[in-house]
Amino acid sequence: MQNHPTGYVKKRTMRSKGTKGISQSKPKVLYPHQQPQSPNSNPPKNKNNKPAPPISKPQTTRSSLRKHRRSLSSRNNMQHGIRFIRKRGRGSSRKKLVIIVDRPRQRSPLLTNFHNLLTAQSLPDIEFARVEPTANLKQIEKRRKRKVNFIYLGFDMVPFLKKNRETLKQHGRIIIMESADNYRFHKQRVPHIKGIKIDAIITRTTDGIELVRNHKNKTEGLRNAKIVNLPWSINTSKYSKYNTQRTIDVAYLATVHKNWQPHVNKKKVKKIITDIKKNNPNWNIYIGNVYGDEYKKLLARTKILLVAGRLKDTLVQRYLEGFASGCLVMGEIPNEAKWLKDGINIAGIPKNRYNVIRRKVRYYLNNPKKLQSMAKRGQSDIIKHRNVDTQVQEFVRLIRSYLR
Repeated sequence: MQNHPTGYVKKRTMRSKGTKGISQSKPKVLYPHQQPQSPNSNPPKNKNNKPAPPISKPQTTRSSLRKHRRSLSSRNNMQHGIRFIRKRGRGSSRKKLVIIVDRPRQRSPLLTNFHNLLTAQSLPDIEFARVEPTANLKQIEKRRKRKVNFIYLGFDMVPFLKKNRETLKQHGRIIIMESADNYRFHKQRVPHIKGIKIDAIITRTTDGIELVRNHKNKTEGLRNAKIVNLPWSINTSKYSKYNTQRTIDVAYLATVHKNWQPHVNKKKVKKIITDIKKNNPNWNIYIGNVYGDEYKKLLARTKILLVAGRLKDTLVQRYLEGFASGCLVMGEIPNEAKWLKDGINIAGIPKNRYNVIRRKVRYYLNNPKKLQSMAKRGQSDIIKHRNVDTQVQEFVRLIRSYLR
């Protein structure tokens, strides 16, 4: 490979065996005004049938001569088995690199889908790449031959913090972390943040905002962090693609721990739905929990999705998945979701009044038209208020705010 002055790389292909040692004569370079004319060509004439004055030679410039030589040399080189390869540009190296530290999780498909959409973005100034929590930051920069400008820490951030602690202590990288909406944020993750400066914290719920505010001043790395609220959003196409007949009347999908105090409300709801199943053998009621594609298929076959008994007053992902699947969601109405109205797009249940479940389940199963209209309204409203595309745009806007 040889460098060519015109910005190309000259690559010589293999010659045939018979041409070895034969000198190739170079063609004579002819400029545009030196092109020969055929002898039979008649000189141009004007309107009076008189020969026109001789045409003056065109004014040649350096750029025109350079272009002409380049065209002739390219033709000549193609005849002798030489082709030109344009050098790879440096546009990709000018982009700011954002690595997403997380692994796909079955129990948090909304966050996994959000990360997949980020990595699929094609932006002129930002590039997203996903890495495992056990990755080495120095090896990533060495392999890519460029510096990592932004680090977005997902839920599985602890292994990455342990392995790259000394590298993360160095300044020059913007670190954004995902917060949890429960006490695990303080118990498991905060001890590993000490000594590392966090620039922004993403919260998904109103309870997460309060938790971060309570522990922000207690941790050295979080004191100057910016709190950004990105509520849970969903891609409805992932859940509405299963067009199956709805054969399950009521589904209660929840993990209930026997000896855990916060699950007292879930125990009450589970007992009520179990009594309904015993007293109404003709109704198909599902109690349990599944994950992955089986979970999505089960939601597509469900008429009423019961999500009552939540400890936090927040719109968790079970609500969004039920709306996106076309189910009638039955549960408490969180204060943060002002667009949810009882009897219009959700079957609301007052707090700590779970005996209402029996009456409401019977009413909606006996009125299928009302059930279908409310389920369709909830599916259309979730697209309007919690679309994942708007969340991706807000995250890109957050990244660009640090580039100014």
